[in-house]
Amino acid sequence: TGDFNDALGLVRTRELLAADRVMGVDQMFGTEVDFGFSKTKEEAFAQWGHERVLYDAVRAVRLYRPLVITAVFVGAPSDGHGQHQVSGEIAQEVFKAAADPKVFPEMGLPVWAPKAVYGRVPFARIDGKGMFDYATGKYVPVRFENYVTGKVSTVAPTADVEVPEGTRDPLLGMSYVQWARRGLALQRTQIGAGVRTPPAGRFDVGYTRYGARVPVSDARSGFFDGMDVSLEGIAALGASDGAYLRGAMSQVDGSVERAQSAMLAGKGPEAVAPMLRDGLVAVRETIGHVERAKMPETERYDVLHELRVKEVEFEKALGFALGVTVTAEVVVNQGTTDMPLQPLAKQQTDRAPRAVVPGGSIGFETEVANGSSERLRVTDETGVYARGVTVRIGDSAGFSGPERGVVPAKGISDVLAAAHVEEGASVTRPYFTRKGLEQAFYDVQEKALRNAPVTPPALTVWQQVWYGDVPIRMAAVVEVAPRPGVPGEIPQPLEIVPALSVAAEPRVAVVRPGQERVEARVTVRSEEIRSVSGPVRLQVPEGVSEQPTAERFSLTDGGQQVAQFSFAPREPIQSVREMTGLAELDGKTYREGYTPVGYPGIVRDNLYEPATVRVQPVDVRVAQGLKVAYLPGTGDATVAALENLGVRATTVSVGDIAAG
Repeated sequence: TGDFNDALGLVRTRELLAADRVMGVDQMFGTEVDFGFSKTKEEAFAQWGHERVLYDAVRAVRLYRPLVITAVFVGAPSDGHGQHQVSGEIAQEVFKAAADPKVFPEMGLPVWAPKAVYGRVPFARIDGKGMFDYATGKYVPVRFENYVTGKVSTVAPTADVEVPEGTRDPLLGMSYVQWARRGLALQRTQIGAGVRTPPAGRFDVGYTRYGARVPVSDARSGFFDGMDVSLEGIAALGASDGAYLRGAMSQVDGSVERAQSAMLAGKGPEAVAPMLRDGLVAVRETIGHVERAKMPETERYDVLHELRVKEVEFEKALGFALGVTVTAEVVVNQGTTDMPLQPLAKQQTDRAPRAVVPGGSIGFETEVANGSSERLRVTDETGVYARGVTVRIGDSAGFSGPERGVVPAKGISDVLAAAHVEEGASVTRPYFTRKGLEQAFYDVQEKALRNAPVTPPALTVWQQVWYGDVPIRMAAVVEVAPRPGVPGEIPQPLEIVPALSVAAEPRVAVVRPGQERVEARVTVRSEEIRSVSGPVRLQVPEGVSEQPTAERFSLTDGGQQVAQFSFAPREPIQSVREMTGLAELDGKTYREGYTPVGYPGIVRDNLYEPATVRVQPVDVRVAQGLKVAYLPGTGDATVAALENLGVRATTVSVGDIAAG
């Protein structure tokens, strides 16, 4: 893609999330940066810090509360390289750490004790020479440590559980490996195009058990050996009210079994909706009981966590059975006018709005599609992640369909609304940043989002869809339609962006001995649909250089403008200095810019960077008449760097070289 460092990190995150949607995975992220290929675990820990990595893992476990932890790696050179080894070691250490109240009590989350932890049997070569470490290309002694028990072994781990990844699964219609390759194919920045789908066939993968808190058998029965994973098993978390919970969960389980039987008998999804509704009602009644019951708070927390997960699962299943979908799409940009009180009419602008700025308003349409033969009621709610956003729903004239608040059988209903973004609203940006490329971890701006893959979308709309007297809460991200004429483009979440984006180039300006002038460019960009103008200037270090004359930008209906600056140093520059691009609008000064990163087919993110130019003195002299031809790689900025040194380089292609 031509993206590197943090930009590449955002792109790869979105690729992983796209793969997760195929594979049915909820993925969390740490704060560590992939700083490059590491040969040893010690090197990776030195960059990241052991406590930081463990903290991220403990927080994920205490939030998600899994019964079982499994890992691809085991914390040994057989894992391939240092970062892989860190992953394997921490996966075992977190098994004990997440359950220990003395570990990270400042986290503020109740402890959680997983029942078992597994690691994949190493796939590296182990023979008479030892264990092959492909990170170093050398053999090392065979040594495996169990980080739960502390025991060390000089023989390769053996499998306690085997997963038949190559066997065809009747529900998937293919093997696990084949299904996984569908997700892998979406990780194009690492894998590339044309991922091969292997043929079906036996491919068993073994996992070693490194710790367990439940009795386990010698038989290779599966990851959940010795655990009650039925719905009634939730009652074990609330022992003080166990009799009630077992009865309530048995009732819920009966609804699920009746729904499964109906589906296996060939009945359509809508036929199981009444059973799913009964299960949802029973779960909600149980939640209400637990909230009022006298029981230890730790038990209440544990039980409610599981019940609320089940409530969401029932809502999703019931919505699917009824064929109900909710979508929300931007239809008009209201600019910086006050939020309209009257119903919005559908409008189209010459340039489809991609974002809204603080102080602006935007219109959107929420559509509820009903695939069932039932007549459903809907009521509107709005939920907003970004602070300082208010939403108003249009009155009855804003609804389509024969009746306000009703979705007819096999029909749709939509409603127009307006979102107003207050002046102080937060812009949509990654919640994690770092001070520079040398820092191998991210600083977190919003602690509650730690472990989240990305910042949540700016605007989410919820609809209460009523199936009889039972409400189902369904959410939709407010999105912008795909750009016309862009193959593979998908809808993008609406973003809140600054009124101006300011960028300065080059990122590094080299100053050579005797150089008389330094040049730089400042680019000002706007997403506003109104006309905007103001001063733009380049702020240079005081006492070192004269301030160049300010320019003015003038933009209509968005767009961008480049201002060229040139200044002469007052004295020789001896140390690194910094220049900053600035633009002013409506009394505010803007000194950073954002760049959309991504490609058609994935969600794009804005990478924010300060509008700075580092002035770097370099004692270099260039031979007169020097000619340079340069063959660039992807995203290669060497030609620009050579020009900073006063070398005029000619870019050549492979074809140029092949032609002699």
